[in-house]
Amino acid sequence: MFSIQISSGRVDLTHIYYNFASELSNKIEVKRDTFEKFEEIFSYLYDLIFEENKIELNKDRRFIWIFLHHLYYNCHIGRI
Repeated sequence: MFSIQISSGRVDLTHIYYNFASELSNKIEVKRDTFEKFEEIFSYLYDLIFEENKIELNKDRRFIWIFLHHLYYNCHIGRI
């Protein structure tokens, strides 16, 4: 679900970023009522991302938190 696909030797990182942000926003909206605090949603997303990318992120798990905070800070996930 969250892995990067490279086709024809070219990766459009902007497109991948906004697709990823859109998917996370949708997951947040669907699950919002099951969490009392937004921080709990971050924990849910962290687990979801890590579980689906264990091999790639095993040594660099902190990047998940950094990326989630980047998305939130720039208003790409969460409500405005």
